[in-house]
Amino acid sequence: MINSPLIENNMFDTLTFSKKMQNAGMTQNVAEQLAYSLLNFQNNQFENLLTKNEFKKFETEVRRNIENVKSDIQEVKNDIEEVKNDIEEVKNDIEEVKNDIEEVKNDIEDVKNDIEDVKNDIEEVRWDIEEFRAEIKSIRFDFKNDVENLVSKKEFNLKMKNLELNITIKMGLMMASGIGILALLIKI
Repeated sequence: MINSPLIENNMFDTLTFSKKMQNAGMTQNVAEQLAYSLLNFQNNQFENLLTKNEFKKFETEVRRNIENVKSDIQEVKNDIEEVKNDIEEVKNDIEEVKNDIEEVKNDIEDVKNDIEDVKNDIEEVRWDIEEFRAEIKSIRFDFKNDVENLVSKKEFNLKMKNLELNITIKMGLMMASGIGILALLIKI
């Protein structure tokens, strides 16, 4: 409660105030207007004032809100840290993908080289086959001539064994080349 000769029972005494202001030299009109303005100010001020209980509730709510904000800030900080970790993981994943792409490029280059080697091997085998065909033709021709000019059974058997040996060697070379090419194709 306010102790003042102008305030009784928490009410502002406008008449007493106005008379005191007139005694101090103010005109009656100005003193009354000032008194009513102060009364309005007082009424508005008391309406806006909080009781102790209302203030405690307000304080409790503000503290709770502050704690909630602190908690929210901590959650945001944790989320930011998680995002930073996720970004780091993504950077690492990107680096791994770049390395994998480089390895794939190298593997593709190796496969291209292997294919070129296979093409060259196939070309060599073609030449070998052509040579083998030419030798067979030559051997047939020689064999035909030898059969026509057959001198003895012993000579015939010897030439057949040589022919057999040449054919076996050539066939072995062709099979070895073919197996090598097949193994390379399977590897690719």
